[in-house]
Amino acid sequence: PWTLGCALNATGHRNITGRLEDALDLSRETLRTAERVLGPDHPMALSAQIALAADLRSVREYEEAAKHEDAGIKGLTRTLGPQHVHTISAKQQTRPYWDFEPQP
Repeated sequence: PWTLGCALNATGHRNITGRLEDALDLSRETLRTAERVLGPDHPMALSAQIALAADLRSVREYEEAAKHEDAGIKGLTRTLGPQHVHTISAKQQTRPYWDFEPQP
């Protein structure tokens, strides 16, 4: 999960620095890997889906973005609940960021 969290954060960095296609490629790979390793309903996989939607919007792929965003929000609502901060952030189109503290 740490590698996936770092990849999730890297997609955001690539996006805000204008490397939109690189962000999109990494977002797609991060989602595929998270779903395979953690399962499609894991919060990390659902966050990766929301991040992919953001990257798709950046390159004007609105239809595909909407599909990922809708699926991600439904999954977050189902697994974390409608009032969870991650669910609310996804509904507000706030890009997910993985905050962690590495342990020794």
